[in-house]
Amino acid sequence: MKQHFEEKNARIEAGFSELKKSPERLKSRLNLSWSNWGFGRESLADSAVRLEKAKVSFIELHGNHYGPDLGYKVDETMKILADHNLRVSGVCGMFSDDNDLSSNRATTGVGSLDFNPALLVSPDKSLFGGVLDTLNELLEKGRQINPAFSLASEI
Repeated sequence: MKQHFEEKNARIEAGFSELKKSPERLKSRLNLSWSNWGFGRESLADSAVRLEKAKVSFIELHGNHYGPDLGYKVDETMKILADHNLRVSGVCGMFSDDNDLSSNRATTGVGSLDFNPALLVSPDKSLFGGVLDTLNELLEKGRQINPAFSLASEI
């Protein structure tokens, strides 16, 4: 008996083998995106150079929730992005240890749960369900405007 991952791998391999029979479907590259916080404290300009060199055309900017704004100068940021043929795929919220489920403080973790008695799901699932519903609605509306609309999220 195969393990689940082996069965899944076999389905993926069979699907890809079938896809290769229609090479025209493989002509366009994947639209890859990179979150610039992945480069640590590197400047946006240096990250943009790296991404352009790697032929990655989308960037997810990190949002600065530690301060009063996103932490970017709009004109400077737009110039850097244009100079390196980058488009923004999204903005990632950067949060402290004290305001999400990953906190090692029990009161902080519990405080991020939704105990609304009218919910149809348990408190630990309500936030994620709401986020998924919102993303699905956004995707549907975006594709009504532009069928090629896509989005990325880290949940």
